[in-house]
Amino acid sequence: LVDWNVGRLLCCFQDGSLHLWGPADHQDATGPSRSESSTLQLQQEINDQRGISAKDAISVDWSAGARALVGTLTGRVLLWDLSTGNMAREFRGHRSSVDVVAACWAKCRALSGSRDKTIRLWDMNRSTCLQVLPGHSGSVLCLAVSWSSKQAVSFALHGGLIHW
Repeated sequence: LVDWNVGRLLCCFQDGSLHLWGPADHQDATGPSRSESSTLQLQQEINDQRGISAKDAISVDWSAGARALVGTLTGRVLLWDLSTGNMAREFRGHRSSVDVVAACWAKCRALSGSRDKTIRLWDMNRSTCLQVLPGHSGSVLCLAVSWSSKQAVSFALHGGLIHW
């Protein structure tokens, strides 16, 4: 995922590792102009010091600041502090992998879609599930959210679209 304002890129590789890339020149935090190109360099590989790594990460949503919300193969949703590389919070509840996450950083809310055919609404401050949205007959693969109007659209394998 790209933060175009700062010129950063957060990649989730097939081996599950997360890598934060940024401008080679840390002096210019505004990033290149539209007419310029920039070389990116690896700024950080995200691994938690408590032995929890991002090896099972499969989906990412990140703030323009220094946080990333990660969906995992194990059904967990992890909130990472990109400035330290440490996991800040862990959300448990899905019974299968989390293929899509979407965060509202201003309201500290998140949605996660899983192969367990559910969507969960999370309070990121308390690490609690506020609501489980069942209804799909297949794995939830995509979410589009309008946090201001409190609406979402989800797409699932063999289950079509649902407007929430």
